[in-house]
Amino acid sequence: IEVMYGPGSALYGTNAVSGVINIITRDPDDEDAQGLFASATFGSFDTQSLNMRLGHYDNDNSFGYTLSAMYKTTSKTDLGAIDGANNWSDSIDNFEEDLSVEGKIKYKNLELGMILQDKKASRTTNYKSVGTDYYDRDTFWHITFANIWAKHKLNINNETELNSMLYYRNATVQDDTVASVTNGVADNNQTGYYRPNSLIGIEERLVYKGIEDLELTTGIVYERERLAEGFSKSYSNSYLIEPGAPQKPDMINNSLKSLYIQGQYRLNSEFTLTAGLRHDESSTYDSVSTPSGSLIYNKDDTTIKLIYAEAFRAPKPWDYTFGNGNTALSPEEMKSYELFFGHVFNNNVKADIVYFNNKIKNKLTFDSINNRWVN
Repeated sequence: IEVMYGPGSALYGTNAVSGVINIITRDPDDEDAQGLFASATFGSFDTQSLNMRLGHYDNDNSFGYTLSAMYKTTSKTDLGAIDGANNWSDSIDNFEEDLSVEGKIKYKNLELGMILQDKKASRTTNYKSVGTDYYDRDTFWHITFANIWAKHKLNINNETELNSMLYYRNATVQDDTVASVTNGVADNNQTGYYRPNSLIGIEERLVYKGIEDLELTTGIVYERERLAEGFSKSYSNSYLIEPGAPQKPDMINNSLKSLYIQGQYRLNSEFTLTAGLRHDESSTYDSVSTPSGSLIYNKDDTTIKLIYAEAFRAPKPWDYTFGNGNTALSPEEMKSYELFFGHVFNNNVKADIVYFNNKIKNKLTFDSINNRWVN
């Protein structure tokens, strides 16, 4: 698990405003991925968890695979009556069920991979039921995630490496979701939700190490998103009857083209200089450029870092149309300054002093009077 603090838009683009958490799953040729592993856990609140992992790699043919899966379910804690501050009755649903499958196939410099997740949970805790028209049972939140990719690494020469990736991502609230159950004068029904979202993208990244003490990374990205403008909904005629599947909602297209470059140069044994720049062009929010740079001093037990970075978070297409709509929205922008000093006194004592200042511009906030998002 790689954790990067602070803005990371120069390499990672939109939404990498305050940090990046990069979870890297095991490769087929990793030593820890070989063989079969399985575990099971059982506990209170009807808790069950099953895990398995299978991996194999043939060094002679440079071929291997990994496959892992997880199933987890729990009724969680009882929130009825006094345990739930008297907001729900004793019949409250409070469950979660998760299924995840992850796998990779690797042959020489080619890798195919996938991560699929299916999450089901009650939604009753979103609304108080006592004293309202909401029921605290029979809701059903169902969302699926998919990340499927193909990677290829080409060693052009001893100094240059080209990494290519084609990927597909999907996050969909499935059409069997029951968002709420109400039994009142105005509303006596179950409400169904449906919201599909998908993205396809390609990235070409070139890494050059042909100059001593210099590593240069440059890349291009193209992504095409197809996003639901909002939830489509369906209603039954009774709080006892499940709703039918909602119709497909209105969809919005968004395309993104990005170009980035980052260089790291070791000035001497003590100083390292890093600089990066990314330019994004979107069919929705026009264009944004985000630079970053750092100077790091490291000698013996002392480390000093001086870091400057910019980042942005782009509005989603539906932000422009929500409520009364606002076509003039701009991306949120952040400028970050950081000064770090760290010293190791001995094996037991270490001290760090950090000063940082983040300035946000064009922050998105909801204008309830005019019923729209504004900067």
